[in-house]
Amino acid sequence: IPIWWMGVNAISNAFNNAAILGIPCTSDIRLMRYSVNNTQIKDAKTRRELRLFFNDCYFPALGEYLERQDLHNTQIDSRDLNWLGSPYLINQVYPNYRAKQPIYGFDYNPSRDEEWDPANPPIDGMPDCRQWWTGQGHFLGEGLRTQVLNQLDPTIWTWVKSQVAQLKGEPDAAIEDIAIRAMVNKEKPFFSGLSNLEAYTDKGFQGAVTGTAGQVGALLESITFYPKMHMVKAASPIIQAVILMLLVVVLPFILVFSSYKISTVIFMSIVFFAVRFWTVLWAIGHWLDNHLLDALTPQWYWFDTPDTLIADEIIGFVIAMLYIVLPLFWLGALSWVGFRVGSAMNATVDNMRSPASSAGASGGNLAKSTATRGASGLKKK
Repeated sequence: IPIWWMGVNAISNAFNNAAILGIPCTSDIRLMRYSVNNTQIKDAKTRRELRLFFNDCYFPALGEYLERQDLHNTQIDSRDLNWLGSPYLINQVYPNYRAKQPIYGFDYNPSRDEEWDPANPPIDGMPDCRQWWTGQGHFLGEGLRTQVLNQLDPTIWTWVKSQVAQLKGEPDAAIEDIAIRAMVNKEKPFFSGLSNLEAYTDKGFQGAVTGTAGQVGALLESITFYPKMHMVKAASPIIQAVILMLLVVVLPFILVFSSYKISTVIFMSIVFFAVRFWTVLWAIGHWLDNHLLDALTPQWYWFDTPDTLIADEIIGFVIAMLYIVLPLFWLGALSWVGFRVGSAMNATVDNMRSPASSAGASGGNLAKSTATRGASGLKKK
């Protein structure tokens, strides 16, 4: 390859690497949220047990909580009661209820499972709701909580836990509960009445509108463009590589058709550098995206919260501009600069050639006039 283009490529790489190294490292918060929020409970047995648990445990336990007139207990977070794994219900109410049918893996207990004849016991027992959720009495020690947690990809989940623990200092158990809650809440349409639980447990005006807000939030979430932005982020380096390949392919033709004008060489060099610099712009966008999320939504690790929807949309629009609009603006601006610089270089070269051209023309004219006078003198003689 020509030495000039080798130099342009080397300088572009060096400049990009130096600029990217100057950007501090940051955790990919948006990818963590996207990974957890898009994990579903695919195991049919686990989904069935969740529905049974709601009917046999959560619904009656929540009813008992309401009957206790304990709604004004400020020590109980209403948000904690809005899901099946509520610590308050597990410790205070769930022991009073149990499964209405045998649950696989739990031992038969004659003192508890009185419906069955001890002389002809069933293979599985009917645990109380706390045992069912925590796994106490299960032959593998796996309760419903562990079954739901196992639906997460181990590699992704290990990464998410380490990042959240590092950034927010949350213990593993709290992070696990947050992820389980996010997955369980996706099953709301399959649980009769579960979609309205917020209206039962919220204590203020917010509780009256949470149902409607939740529906609107679900609609907005379904049409949010972050999945599209995720694809844009993944496709951007490939698009950049294809554009660079096309530049290299058409470069010889452009140089030949332009008669190797220095203005064309300068213009194409700057265009090549501008496209390579997109990598730096995307790195800045990635850094800014995560820091805006952490600054505007400090509790981003509550993966299923609808409270940050507006902030997420605003940040999404900003990052979309950085990933799509800014590279095009940058390319257009540098293309204009390249054209101006190339034109100035052409003018400079022309000015450098002018004295020699003028001298040559003057010498030619002088020789012509001398020869003409000499010929005229010979004719007179």
